[in-house]
Amino acid sequence: TLPEFAGDEYAVLDGTSFSAPHVAGAAALLVQRHPSWTSQQLKSALMSTAGPAFGDTSLTQEASVLVQGAGLVRVGAADRPLIFTAPQSLSFGYLPANAGTPSSRAVSVAVSDAGGGAGTWTAEIQAQVASTGATVEAAPITVAPGGTAVIQVVARATASAVAGDNFGFVVLRRGSDARRIPYAFSVSRSSLT
Repeated sequence: TLPEFAGDEYAVLDGTSFSAPHVAGAAALLVQRHPSWTSQQLKSALMSTAGPAFGDTSLTQEASVLVQGAGLVRVGAADRPLIFTAPQSLSFGYLPANAGTPSSRAVSVAVSDAGGGAGTWTAEIQAQVASTGATVEAAPITVAPGGTAVIQVVARATASAVAGDNFGFVVLRRGSDARRIPYAFSVSRSSLT
């Protein structure tokens, strides 16, 4: 960079103005290789195969989903995503938790064979932040060759759940293959009794 701008010839910078051209370039490469993919399939390939973005310089703490989104694009992995998911990320909104009344919200996720993705995929929840009394659940699914299966991902808040943000990843695994779907929701409590 210009020394007048950052005080040195080199600077470490980040932000949307850096990530947008990077992701657009990765998308252009994938469109060239897979012209029949829809925009949603392209988005799924980029998001589900993304790697972790770290929140510290020692690369030991993954950044929050609220900061990193799905993570760092890995165009090589996105070229062979195995499965497509729709939607590509999950927002459950606000779950009210009031004395005596638990709440839950389900989101249906269609998982389609993208080529080589047939088989049974287990679902694992990797919570980055979870308030007491809040959970996310998902069951395994089996995807037929060329087919689509639907998985129900459910966020729950017990009646005594603590108000707060909840986020992380639903990780679909088949052997050594893993694909991540970011999720987020907030537990809210009414101030009325």
